[in-house]
Amino acid sequence: LVDPFGASSDFLGRGGAALSADGLVLAAASYGYDGAFVNTGALLVWKRPDISTSFATVPPVKLTDPNGIKNDFLGQGAVALSPDGLLLAAGYGGLNNVGGVIAFTN
Repeated sequence: LVDPFGASSDFLGRGGAALSADGLVLAAASYGYDGAFVNTGALLVWKRPDISTSFATVPPVKLTDPNGIKNDFLGQGAVALSPDGLLLAAGYGGLNNVGGVIAFTN
């Protein structure tokens, strides 16, 4: 899978990926993504309607930290999904050199 609007320095997947227990939701980190600032990072989420549908046919949703700053590296610290795929958590590799975790709910 790829980010249809990604850049070579986004490093999609290098921060990790997670699959929900039912196999319908896939999330991957793109910690080098340049959002409002350089290297703020992003998470891409693919949600398919059923197990027979390929993730490659589903456009991803890109999630970012609305308060993200330069060199946060969102997603570099790992990505995790709850079994039902409704909760997504990811670690920061930067965040002012103290690290951190962010959670998104669907």
